[in-house]
Amino acid sequence: MHLLVEHLLKNESLPEVQPISEFLFKIARNDLNRINNIYALEGSLYSKVLGIAGTVDCIGEFDGELAIIDFKTSKEPKPRDWIEHYFVQCAAYACMFYELTEIPVKKFVIIMSCENGECVIYEEYDKSKYIKLLTEYIKEFVTDKLEEYGDK
Repeated sequence: MHLLVEHLLKNESLPEVQPISEFLFKIARNDLNRINNIYALEGSLYSKVLGIAGTVDCIGEFDGELAIIDFKTSKEPKPRDWIEHYFVQCAAYACMFYELTEIPVKKFVIIMSCENGECVIYEEYDKSKYIKLLTEYIKEFVTDKLEEYGDK
């Protein structure tokens, strides 16, 4: 019989279980200590030039270099080539941050805390690659919306 039903039928209280968010935080704790000099946490950003806005997880120094830091969770680590869109998201935040402050970031960092107990750090220094992809995505979005809603 299912454990939950068994406890309920016996009128027993359920055993305490650590919330998944607390578990994932504890897995990432050592890597989170590599962050300092924080400029923003859950900070709202926008770009008039790109016509986008969003909320960045963190802008701060990671291992002493200014970075856009994005926190992700997963059942297990994802292969690097599956997370390219995460770096495009970081590029958007980097562009918005630069437009608002004129401060360039050095790199993009993805901190992925996984249910299997691993914490994986993905770092990317090639910002131009992802800024190019971002502009392609924006152009594609605008083209699609013009076709959908524009004059026909």
